[in-house]
Amino acid sequence: MKNKFEFRLFSLIILCVFWQLGCPGVGYPNCKTDSQCKTDDKAGVCVFGKCQECAKDADCADGQQCKDNMCMQSCNSDIDCDFSSHCDAGFCKSNCDSDESCAEGEFCYNNHCMTKVTCSDSSDCDDGFTCESSLCVQQTTMSNAPSCQAEGVVFFDFDKYNINPSGTATLDAVALCVKENPELKLLIAGHTDNRGTTEYNMSLGERRTKAAANYLTNMGVDLSHLRVISYGKEKPLDLADNDAAWAKNRRSEISVEK
Repeated sequence: MKNKFEFRLFSLIILCVFWQLGCPGVGYPNCKTDSQCKTDDKAGVCVFGKCQECAKDADCADGQQCKDNMCMQSCNSDIDCDFSSHCDAGFCKSNCDSDESCAEGEFCYNNHCMTKVTCSDSSDCDDGFTCESSLCVQQTTMSNAPSCQAEGVVFFDFDKYNINPSGTATLDAVALCVKENPELKLLIAGHTDNRGTTEYNMSLGERRTKAAANYLTNMGVDLSHLRVISYGKEKPLDLADNDAAWAKNRRSEISVEK
């Protein structure tokens, strides 16, 4: 009886050691401990024997929550998400992952549904778009753009052109980047939703560009580095006729000029 008890105790100790240290051959994404989920290019936690991005909200960055073991940006509406995502059940989710996810006449590019406009070169596309694989796609990065945040989008409330707190954060980052890279030239393009007359919206778009430009100059950016243009309601990001689409379309886009 004593020998049987000692054997069971010894077996229990061995199992505990293996559980703490991990069994031979266990490797990412399999795991026994959180430490096995942390490598030079990956960070995560061990959840039921598999490395996951998170197990609880505290494992995620500020503003994110843990959903299905993934850190996701929380939101109240689409305006809290970037262009490539929308607000669904309190979390930002990709607008599309394939062309089949988009409406007829659209295609999926960088997780964003875009209208199909064929082209032979970039001269066939509107400002801010380039020709790729015979389709006009929105420029998201530029070869001459610095590693800091020189580009961004400022959103506005309905019929307003004052800069809100989320807009000041974007403009602060842009101003800092331009001051660190004085050779940069920026284009600020103003946009509105589709309500109201063409003339009124062109004027409102201009006021929005000037509000962004004035903020940047107050932050120390030389006015000679800025060019403003208003498109009014002529270039919507989202063609839908609802509150979510209107919120995306009321914006000033800041881009680096070539």
